[in-house]
Amino acid sequence: MKKNLFLIAAMLFAFVGGLSAQEDDEFTVDDGGSAGFSYGIKGGLVSSTFASEYQKLSGSNESRTAFSGGLFAEIAFSDMVGLSVEALYVQEGTLRIDPRYVYHYSSYGNSPYGNTFSTPVTQKLNNSLVLSKANSNVILHCVEAPVMLNVYLPEMGDARPKIYVGGSYDHILMAQSRDLLVLSRGDSWDATGNIGSDPSSDETYTLPQRSTENVTESFEYFNVSALAGAEFKVGAFSADIRYKVGLKPISNLSTFKFQNYGRQDFSTNTLFVSCGLYLNELF
Repeated sequence: MKKNLFLIAAMLFAFVGGLSAQEDDEFTVDDGGSAGFSYGIKGGLVSSTFASEYQKLSGSNESRTAFSGGLFAEIAFSDMVGLSVEALYVQEGTLRIDPRYVYHYSSYGNSPYGNTFSTPVTQKLNNSLVLSKANSNVILHCVEAPVMLNVYLPEMGDARPKIYVGGSYDHILMAQSRDLLVLSRGDSWDATGNIGSDPSSDETYTLPQRSTENVTESFEYFNVSALAGAEFKVGAFSADIRYKVGLKPISNLSTFKFQNYGRQDFSTNTLFVSCGLYLNELF
């Protein structure tokens, strides 16, 4: 935790230091477009999911909607080209994913009722009761540092549009899993997570509340992403949309690492919709 707090503080310190050094550099070009240094705050919604080879994972896997917020700084080298950097807190993740992507299940364990295949996904409580994680909602708490090359387009009335491409270093501070639990009574059970292979003999009950567990160790501590998007700026206000694709696997439990047999490696795909406020235009 101390390491994570130090990282956040360092990013914010560098950002504020940049403001102090560049604050007086603003200038105007002859054709009426604006160039120079600007900075502000932004926030919005994100829709994210886990993907393998740029496609959703096999099985049930739905997008999760959350939020993002942070600071940005921008320097325009001319009325056509510029550079932006940001420091953001972002919640990413996915909904109703197979819990075998989240928990390490390929190990034997002991129970009070003798040796049995009991795992974080499926636990045999006694001779006839089985507690299973049916699906998981995963939340990734991230600090992200995007860097983007901007191309400024001709003005459209009062709006100044731009398009951009770039990359992002994403540090995963913590990962949480909110699991849907199912209690099964019957003789048939499958320790890989498939409960009730004989429906005629089994009875199941879904618990009303999801349980929450810290699963940070199931994920890599960082991600590297590519992104592209567009922004419309009117006065001090802006609206921004972008799409971000993870370039490296973030799972610590994939087949590639010889732990969870048959599980695909995956990264994140994320859509951002944000609003921003250029603070330098207010003072």
